[in-house]
Amino acid sequence: MPLVVDVHRASDIETVMRIAEEYALDLVIRGGTEAWMVADELAAAGVPVILKPLGNLPGGFDRLGARFDNARLLHEAGVEIAISTMNTHNVRRLPHEAGNAVRFGLPWDAALAAVTVAPARILRLSDRYGTLEPGRVGNVVVWSGDPFELSTAPVEILIRGELIPHGSRQQDLLDRYRSLGALPPAYSGGRAPAETP
Repeated sequence: MPLVVDVHRASDIETVMRIAEEYALDLVIRGGTEAWMVADELAAAGVPVILKPLGNLPGGFDRLGARFDNARLLHEAGVEIAISTMNTHNVRRLPHEAGNAVRFGLPWDAALAAVTVAPARILRLSDRYGTLEPGRVGNVVVWSGDPFELSTAPVEILIRGELIPHGSRQQDLLDRYRSLGALPPAYSGGRAPAETP
């Protein structure tokens, strides 16, 4: 089982790598804002990094070396990367994160791998997840275009091979109120609308 350590500063990453080597730990770096500074060491040790590509501002003193092209620099050094939003309630922004990594130099194919097969490999789940093959879990999103473009939307979603209906409460409300026409009295503060002469 991999040990996932949330660490950002380059010197802290080096320290964690020394500890992992000493105790023969299967290390994964999560965060890695300054991982680009130690990319060669990470690649040589085979330590993957789970990162948020849009982290470019120092969120603290351990992140002073934040930059948009962190994913590209790690990929070029040979470090396996996975792209994350770092929180579950914003997972809908994952394509946006990957698209921005592409914008700052990460190859498109590497970005796709970073949101599909790489996370499965990094977390040792690639025997069931990450690729479309017989015997694997069939979670698929079909997009209207390039999934890393903001104007693209999901067309079909399959979870474990089952087609998921498109409906949502937000869509139901949009459909209901898109064309209001004449409003009932309750929508005008309880008063009937004034009649025009």
